[in-house]
Amino acid sequence: PIRDAETFFTDLAEKVSALEEYSRPHPLSSKLAIATVKKHLTDQARIRLYDLVMGEAGKVRERLVQENLLTREGPRIGPEQVVAKTRLCESLSEVLLSMIVTGCYWGENQHEYLWARSLEMLATIPGEENHISRPHFGLYPALLLLYAGGLASVAAERYATLSALLTTARIRQL
Repeated sequence: PIRDAETFFTDLAEKVSALEEYSRPHPLSSKLAIATVKKHLTDQARIRLYDLVMGEAGKVRERLVQENLLTREGPRIGPEQVVAKTRLCESLSEVLLSMIVTGCYWGENQHEYLWARSLEMLATIPGEENHISRPHFGLYPALLLLYAGGLASVAAERYATLSALLTTARIRQL
């Protein structure tokens, strides 16, 4: 039985939040992704590594579309919505983020294009001019990749990889 609208919607919001938390990928999937990237970095499996990373970037992009995160928000958005959408973006990009950090830290010069290309894929929003005038949660995963990949590159003293992330990746018009 519904007592009143405020109680109903508060309970509903808590249940939706709990479901979003449970929809995060299993932690082992990130660990498996890291191990797979390391294996492909060492065994010169360039094609498999490309397919793995770009496939995951494609999945993230597809989920951003499904979750309607690639559309601009109106002028008014509440703090609860910002937190919920931010957490959803972080959850969707968790596995890819693990791959990029591992690759930027352990990868060689011949892998730089891959990290930049995956960043490019997430930063390019179809049908958008990519102007930042209102909140745009679809760009948040790209920002996460740039930040984490940049930190991993600096930590490993792979400054050419950092340079590739900052200068090679381009936002394209689709």
